Amino acid sequence: MNIPEFCRNFKCIAGDCPDNCCKDWIVEVDDETMEFYRKHQDLIENIKIDENGDNVINIENDCPFIDENGLCKIQLKYGHERLSHTCRKFPRITQDYTEFGEEILTLACPEAARLMIICDEKFDFIKDSRIVREDNGYSREYMNFLLKARFMTAEIFRSQNTFIEKISKAFEFNDYVQSLIDEKITKENLLDTYEFVNDFILPTINEVIQDHGNFQVMSKGWLEELMSCKDEKIPEHLDDEFSRIALYYIARDYLNAIANDDVYTVMIRIYYAYVACGVMISHRHAENDPYMRTIVYQRYSKETEHGE
Repeated sequence: MNIPEFCRNFKCIAGDCPDNCCKDWIVEVDDETMEFYRKHQDLIENIKIDENGDNVINIENDCPFIDENGLCKIQLKYGHERLSHTCRKFPRITQDYTEFGEEILTLACPEAARLMIICDEKFDFIKDSRIVREDNGYSREYMNFLLKARFMTAEIFRSQNTFIEKISKAFEFNDYVQSLIDEKITKENLLDTYEFVNDFILPTINEVIQDHGNFQVMSKGWLEELMSCKDEKIPEHLDDEFSRIALYYIARDYLNAIANDDVYTVMIRIYYAYVACGVMISHRHAENDPYMRTIVYQRYSKETEHGE
């Protein structure tokens, strides 16, 4: 299992968490866990059926299963194995590609975001690697193409250029990669011969902020604050930090193209996160405050990756 270094150091801080995973979430309860909950009145009375017909924990503000110390009553009384699948796994995201697997922590967890900020994480497990088996349930040629394209994209963000230079090159390169995917020409040698033109035009800050207004997942309060940041400047001295955020999205989402044939959207996600978090950091005067920056990154992840 490929795991970034900051994930190995993770340990849940439970009741000390500033915005723990038991607040403001929609937590679906899987069928296997529901079988157990139905046998216990103290559990089933806090489950409801949502508009999609799913069983979810009835969370108004705080989870009804959280005690006065911020600890989980289910885990304390019945054990960790009786938590729903969502609660057992969070904040871990596991990707199983049969021949290999990867695990990462979502930045929607404050402690995971903090570890990302304080460590010099380069996501070294993103290497120029290949798979060898033909029986993984997907094309070997296609996966090796994606692994190489992901590595080359990660190398862009590991360079010493400014973040704007990095994201511009990443957009340009992945526009090319996407065109090959669309044409179903996924030969690795075509990646090696790519020559940068360096003429990619990025959307403006105002355009990106306005675009966030179309995101149905964002809460009203967070969106209103973001909309008020149009005149803020993104702090350039945080370029290395923004590059780590970019590598997080590359590690988290890039290989999803094996199923959805889309790498370009990952670049959009990176740039939108950079703009939104960058202007919010300036708005909150958090340029020199790692703790406050952690909260910005964590909240953005929670709003956009785990929203309703």
